[in-house]
Amino acid sequence: VARVTRTKGVRQLRLTEMISARRVAGCSKCDEKAACCMDFHHTNPLEKRFAVSEAVTRCVSLATLKKELDKCVVLCRNCHAKQHDVVAGAGVEPTL
Repeated sequence: VARVTRTKGVRQLRLTEMISARRVAGCSKCDEKAACCMDFHHTNPLEKRFAVSEAVTRCVSLATLKKELDKCVVLCRNCHAKQHDVVAGAGVEPTL
């Protein structure tokens, strides 16, 4: 049991590092650079398997996380909220 827990801890650390490495580039739409303000936006919601924020607690594989991250762009929380704001009466999300 101790080895499994240690292995899980190592994987969770690697997952966290992979996510953090993507956040440091900052928002892809504005000048915001603070990593604590970054979200991962799935460019095609139909391809979303899970929220990136759930990867560590779900302890997904590094390969699975990489595939999910590749479906996303990094946006600050403000730009992410604007991205999800419905275009005036059209009922569709704006594209990046």
